Amino acid sequence: MNPALFRPSSMLRRSKCPGSMALESTITQIDAEDEYQSEGKKLHALTADPLISRASLEPAQLDLVETVEKAEAEFIEKILKL
Repeated sequence: MNPALFRPSSMLRRSKCPGSMALESTITQIDAEDEYQSEGKKLHALTADPLISRASLEPAQLDLVETVEKAEAEFIEKILKL
């Protein structure tokens, strides 16, 4: 399985539509990276590793990372209750 297919930003979609992972696995990866992809990678890395410094984040970015971390914790808690 491609680890990039399980991202914090896709958790809601995965919970609502488990088949979305199979569909996304058929999409060809684009090599060029734009500013939005760069920012997304940075924010995903911060979400994956809470030990990374967040000092350089803008307030909106920090809010987004904290919101994702909260959603991730809630998602895992729900899964563990199943």
